[in-house]
Amino acid sequence: EDAMLSEVSALAGAKGALETFGADENGAVADVANGHFCSALLAASRIEILSRQGRMLMQTGALTEASTVFQYAQDEIPPILSALNAANKSSVIRNILSGVTIIHQAPKQLIVNEGILLFADGEYALAMDKFRAVMEAQRQESKLQTHGTTGHLENWLTVNDSLIPPALNNMALCALYTCQLEKAISLMESLVRENPSRYLTQELAFNLCTMYELGSDVGGRRKRVLQLIAKRFSLHDVPQASFRSN
Repeated sequence: EDAMLSEVSALAGAKGALETFGADENGAVADVANGHFCSALLAASRIEILSRQGRMLMQTGALTEASTVFQYAQDEIPPILSALNAANKSSVIRNILSGVTIIHQAPKQLIVNEGILLFADGEYALAMDKFRAVMEAQRQESKLQTHGTTGHLENWLTVNDSLIPPALNNMALCALYTCQLEKAISLMESLVRENPSRYLTQELAFNLCTMYELGSDVGGRRKRVLQLIAKRFSLHDVPQASFRSN
C-alpha cells in the first residue's frame, strides 16, 4: 500500500508539472514533454501488467505462453527509452519523469523477465548474470540517492529497491543449481555490509543462512554474526526464525 501511495503521489506531481508547463507560453516544449510522459507511462504500465501475467503463466508451467507475453512486454520499451533519452537533454522532461518509479523500473523489469525465462530453460549461469545485473543497477542508483544531491537532480535519482528482493531470491536459486554458493554469499554479504537497514530483510536473512548451511563448515558462526548485525541495527522485522537457528 505504501508503494502504491508513493506512486500515486509521484504521478499526481507529474500531472501538476504538466499542467504548469502547459500554461507556459512555450507550448511546443510542453507538448513534447506531455507526449513523452504519457507514452512512457502507458508503456511502463503495460510492461508491469504483462510481466505479472508472464510470471503467473510460468507458475502454471505454461512456458511457451509466458515467453510470448514477456515478448509483448519487451515490445513496449521504445517509448520509455525515448523518454529517458529526452530527459537527459531537457530539464522540463526530466522534472516530469522524476520520481515516477514505474517508468524507471521498466527496463530492469524486462531483464528480470529474461532471467526468469533463462532459469526455466535450465540456463542457470546466464540467468544468474541477469539477476545480478538488475541488482547491481539498483544498488548503484541507491548509492547515488544515499550520497545525496540537491535540487531537481535529487528527484531524478530517486529510486525504488522493489526489484532487488526478487532478483536476490532468484539469484540464490541459480547459485544452488550452479554450485556458486560462495559467489552468491559474497554478494549478499556485501549488501548487508553496505546498508543493513535497507538490505537485511527477512527473505535475505533466510536465503543467506540456508546457503551458509549448505556451503560452509562455519555456517553457524556466520549466522550468529548476521543475527548480531540485525540486533545492532534494531531490525525487529527480521524474526529469529529467518536465521535458521538450531
